[in-house]
Amino acid sequence: MNPIILLFFILLPFSGSAQKYINKKKADIKKELSQYIKDNKNINAALNETDTSLVLNIPGTTTQQATFVYFFDKQGKCRLQKTTANCDSCINKYLQEALGQDKYKWRKINENQYISSFEDKLMIETPADGKEFSFMILRTDWSRILYDMITERK
Repeated sequence: MNPIILLFFILLPFSGSAQKYINKKKADIKKELSQYIKDNKNINAALNETDTSLVLNIPGTTTQQATFVYFFDKQGKCRLQKTTANCDSCINKYLQEALGQDKYKWRKINENQYISSFEDKLMIETPADGKEFSFMILRTDWSRILYDMITERK
């Protein structure tokens, strides 16, 4: 791992969230996901809740299965989304949809990480080993100096 990225994780208190749900309250996300399930009854999606997360599971067929996990901070705001699928092309479809949202100005910083514009304070991370078909979108709390150090190297 690049030393600057390692430093980034050691020094940076970060939390994450999904692009669409960044900083949204748990109740609001739950309402939207529940509506999604109602509007798409044929996919048999299920929503499970814990104190700190919401899990949307879409069983689908073998190639369409997906799980979306939303984690929340102490203030009840979404800080991280983890998307998991069961095939490489499936997860790449979701990843490309996330990266295709131009308003975030995604930049690849290494083989498994992307960062948004400074103002959006997001990071996408894919598994370094490539064995799991997933990615996470994290809300970060980087400073301008740290952000500039990361982007300067690219």
